[in-house]
Formats: sequence, C-alpha cells, structure tokens
Amino acid sequence: MKALFALLLLVSFSVEASQLLFRLKNKDVLSLSIEAMKLGTAARVKASEVSLYNADRGYQRTYQGYDLFTMLDSVYGKAWRSQKKITFTAADGSSQFVQIKDMIKAAQNKKGYLAYSEKGKNGFTFIEKSGHKIDPAHLYLVWSHFTTRTPASSAPALKWPYQIAVISID
Repeated sequence: MKALFALLLLVSFSVEASQLLFRLKNKDVLSLSIEAMKLGTAARVKASEVSLYNADRGYQRTYQGYDLFTMLDSVYGKAWRSQKKITFTAADGSSQFVQIKDMIKAAQNKKGYLAYSEKGKNGFTFIEKSGHKIDPAHLYLVWSHFTTRTPASSAPALKWPYQIAVISID
C-alpha cells in the first residue's frame, strides 16, 4: 500500500512539474505554466537575466528568471512577509523550508531568482550529487551577491532548491 501511495505521489508531482503551483495555508492560489514563464512575464512580473556566482555549486553563471520577492509580492501581496514559513517542494516530492523572517533577514543585499534556464542554454548545467547527474529544471532558486569567500552555507536561511514545482506559504 505504501508503495502504491508513493507511486501516486510521484506521478502527481511529475504532472505538476511543468507547472509552478503557489499555495497559501494549503490552498492553491495560482498555477503558472513553465512554458508561459519562459515567455518573459508571469503573474505581472517581468523576467530578467542575472549573472551571479552560484555559491551552492561553485561557478559563475547567467540565469534567466524572476526576482523571488517580487514574484511572491505579486502572487500573495506583501502579507506573505508576515507569515511563518515558506516551503519549496520539488517535482519528486522532496522539500526545503525556512522561516520567512529568517530568509528576509539573510537576503539583505542579496536577491533570490526563480531561474528557468541559464543564458544560451535550454535549461541548466546538470548538478553532480552523490555520483549522479541531476537536472535542476524546471525551476532553480539561486541567490545573488555570494563570492568564493562567502559560500552558500554561510547563509543557511537562503535555500537553493531545484526542480521546484510548488511554493507554499504557511
């Protein structure tokens, strides 16, 4: 029975993988198609390019995507900033969460980007993890203003999730 439930969960997330679903207190608020996001405007937010040092992976890249806080403001209004936590759920069902107040504080002088590709590519450079290659698509949260002297681990409240399918505010 557990195996059947796990299979159904995986199938439901893989179907949603071509969508970004926003939830507020376990209620669906908005679903955006990844293909529509790649057209350059989503939820009244314009996409942009940002060159940054990916402190989570240790390389410089130019990403195409959306400013995270601007997108969250557009979807939820500024009220999301006073909620308790934000959870990023990947297409495979795994998730990362952080207290919103901690993320906002850690993000001072930094910007988060919901990236849908690297410039000049139809997607992303694969991530090497435990001997496996992982595609971060369709969405990868990256943060600006890190350097080789400031690794991602220096700001644990700034998560670097990939394969994002759902953003939930609680």
